[in-house]
Amino acid sequence: MKSHLAMLDFLTPNDRSTLSRFTSYAHSQRFAAFVNDLLFQFLGRDATNEPIDPQALAAARELSANLVHSVIKSSFPVVTFPVLVVAMIFIKDIGSSKFPVATGSEPHLFVIALMIAYKYCDDAASGLPTKEWSRITGLAPALLASLEREFCAAIEYNFYVDPDLFREWVAYFENHAELWQE
Repeated sequence: MKSHLAMLDFLTPNDRSTLSRFTSYAHSQRFAAFVNDLLFQFLGRDATNEPIDPQALAAARELSANLVHSVIKSSFPVVTFPVLVVAMIFIKDIGSSKFPVATGSEPHLFVIALMIAYKYCDDAASGLPTKEWSRITGLAPALLASLEREFCAAIEYNFYVDPDLFREWVAYFENHAELWQE
């Protein structure tokens, strides 16, 4: 894996300027809600052919929104906006796959995607060891390790993120800023 800086070598000065604007919103509840809404859309929770109990879905969304906000807020500034973008790309890939994601497990999927994206972007990944992720999420280190292995298998260990796809995602966040800016 490449280091965080090497992974972002393809970014132009204009790209870096755009990314810096997202820093101030990292701890925002609205930003976390936006990310959580994307998470549920990617997993087909908003337009599914399978019956999902509306009360269970509402409870799952609320729990997930709270955890997403807590994780983003607690892991910032170590987990940067580019890491979040990579995590969302990974989650979108899982949502497009045949990998089953049970209702209620969305926040765990987000946490694991963020952990893996962080490791992908920072080969040393010394800023947030598993014990720290455990403290942030309340999940046991052994469970985190198990979920991480399962997630990697679900994306078939394909961690590559095309630079153009990365820029498209940054543009998506930028184009929808009115939904998450304070």
